[in-house]
Amino acid sequence: MAHLRFEYLERNNTYKITNRKKEYLGYLKYYKSWKCWIFVPMYDCIFSADCMQEIIDYTKELTKVK
Repeated sequence: MAHLRFEYLERNNTYKITNRKKEYLGYLKYYKSWKCWIFVPMYDCIFSADCMQEIIDYTKELTKVK
């Protein structure tokens, strides 16, 4: 079951992450030095293991495409 929503923001090549209530949680961006997508959370956000796994899985899919 998806807890998170990922919205691509073309102007800065990032993915905004929100929860079901549309609360902003952080974003994904491509980190050129590491050649992979990274997660940048909002300050003081907490995540369950399920939510963290969703973020991990999404970044893996993005890395396959890049």
